[in-house]
Amino acid sequence: YLGFVPAELSDAGVDDPVLGLLPRRFDALNANAYRVYSLPERAVSLARSGELEQAYRIGERAWAVQFHPEVRRDQVLKWFAEERNAPRPLGELAAEVDAGIDAWQEHGRALARAFFASAR
Repeated sequence: YLGFVPAELSDAGVDDPVLGLLPRRFDALNANAYRVYSLPERAVSLARSGELEQAYRIGERAWAVQFHPEVRRDQVLKWFAEERNAPRPLGELAAEVDAGIDAWQEHGRALARAFFASAR
């Protein structure tokens, strides 16, 4: 997946101290060819995009996300430019990023603050 992908928090995600800060439905910025379709043992699904796992937690202190809450515009566009099998032209992907990056970075900052608060 490259670009923003509709995602939805699970009930556990809504109640999660980190992911629960996101809206129930959100567009997740993905920039990779990796996909997680099944969870590790003891993992709790926190967010999904169709059959793709977007986030999960194991125990009380380990989170995994498929999307990129940390990304900057220039960084993600560089990744997209290097992708040989991009699903859309780079210009379309760049326009999609430009339209959503500000809101996405707000989500990323909120997730980082919640993660650090939980880690204390």
